[in-house]
Amino acid sequence: MKKLYIFILLTLGLTIVGCKKNEGNLDNKTTVKDSLLVIKKSLDFRDALIIDTLTINRYQPKIKAFYKEHGYKTVWNNKKDRLEYLDFLALVDEDGLDPQEYYLDKLKVKEENFANLNDAAHIELDILYTQSFFRVANNLHSGKLNPRTLYPDWEVTPEKLEPEKLLFNSLYDHKIAHLLDSLRPNNVIYDHLKKALGRVKEFEDEPEIMLKKLVLDKKILPNDTVDIVKDIKKKLAHLKLYTLEDSLTSVYNTDLEAAVKKFQAKNNLTADGVIGAGTVKAMNFNRNQRKAQIIANLERLRWFPRNLGENFVLVNIAGFELWAVSKGDTIHKHKVVVGKNTRRTPILSSKFSDIVINPTWTVPPTIIKNDLTPAATRNRAYFANNRIKIYKNGSLIDPNDWDPEYASSYRYVQDPGSQNSLGVIKFNFPNNHMVYLHDTNNRSVFGRDGRDLSSGCVRVQNPTKLAAKLFSIDGNNELTEDKIEELIATGKTKSIKIKSPIFIHQFYWTVSIAKEGGLKFNSDIYDLDWDLYLALRK
Repeated sequence: MKKLYIFILLTLGLTIVGCKKNEGNLDNKTTVKDSLLVIKKSLDFRDALIIDTLTINRYQPKIKAFYKEHGYKTVWNNKKDRLEYLDFLALVDEDGLDPQEYYLDKLKVKEENFANLNDAAHIELDILYTQSFFRVANNLHSGKLNPRTLYPDWEVTPEKLEPEKLLFNSLYDHKIAHLLDSLRPNNVIYDHLKKALGRVKEFEDEPEIMLKKLVLDKKILPNDTVDIVKDIKKKLAHLKLYTLEDSLTSVYNTDLEAAVKKFQAKNNLTADGVIGAGTVKAMNFNRNQRKAQIIANLERLRWFPRNLGENFVLVNIAGFELWAVSKGDTIHKHKVVVGKNTRRTPILSSKFSDIVINPTWTVPPTIIKNDLTPAATRNRAYFANNRIKIYKNGSLIDPNDWDPEYASSYRYVQDPGSQNSLGVIKFNFPNNHMVYLHDTNNRSVFGRDGRDLSSGCVRVQNPTKLAAKLFSIDGNNELTEDKIEELIATGKTKSIKIKSPIFIHQFYWTVSIAKEGGLKFNSDIYDLDWDLYLALRK
């Protein structure tokens, strides 16, 4: 079994701590938590000024409460602390944040003139430092934006930060940069994104070929001769995936095929060398679009919980992938199908409650409205063909007595079996969106690149393997894959509770780590990256 740090190098890496920060921990909560301990100690107030209540009352409640806690005295009295903070602030652009939103230039100007400031100006500067610190601390820890205001299907509880205590301990211990740094997501992908953003900024001027949009008439196969192959060669050469030959031709040669496969792998596409619509769409991404995508994902990573739990299942919606992790080991990886753009899979964190063998399926409201009602109105045989029973007030209704005008007042239940829409296994967890993980009666879809096909739930390839792993984590070692297959063969519905805390996290990120290192770009299936980037720039 691969250790979790390997898992992270290959995928997202939301739980590991980078080697340069707190090596050996599984998250950075310990650092932050320790920094927030209420300790009976006080700051050095030898050079402090008294702040009158009329002055402090002009500021927000957290600022007033902070200074009240410290006797209405200035706290940024140590020049070394102030300069260290300014140096740190100057580098937050590496996180995709704008230092000027934390008053960097204004602070620097006043700091350079510090000796000439009167008492009132010193007090104003002290409060400005505190306001800046509170804002940047919150933004690094929880993100600049509130995801709930952007996405109606967001169901992840944000972790709270107490910047007042963090600032106190930073000034007391004179470790401002260290404690602020500990607020960042402590994982490999975040560090890679920061480095990639730096490279993008260094080379913002792109050659004309990278801005040129490729237009594809039909799929291009190896040995084909097509005019746009020349432009494809130039684009991949700029990306250092292909070496241009002396005599540039329109022939799709062997060297180009190898380069295309590398490009496809980096963009989470099937690396088959066939140049289709998905490959060309990825090739048409320019540097500014990649920059926006990186900045959007840096923010998104700051929204996610730092500690995913000891045992968990992690789904990357945009990557169509699922990982099961137990005590630091990646015990299984699965392909998944997720919701289409019109019926998105929600972002959430929850905990498994039970696994159902041979589940029935109660048709959800969206599918009743958009799928079942139109189909059954055209042909009442729809119910028999799909083994769906109709209930009203607990009573079974004959399809001929069904009234489509009041379709939403009925309950529709599909019988268990291999043709059930949920397949033969369902993984339940509490959430506000009526979604779950499940098998499918159409397993051929796992061979596709774009697997945003469901109505919101996540379909899992080889679900019996996942179920057996989760039962094993739960201490139910008797429920092996063979035993689960026996239960499936009975055709009877059986719900088995999960007693141990095994978490489920459904997240969305469009940039991850490629196997050979570097970044891998997933398709932004819900068109979230650009809107997030624009919101960050407001």
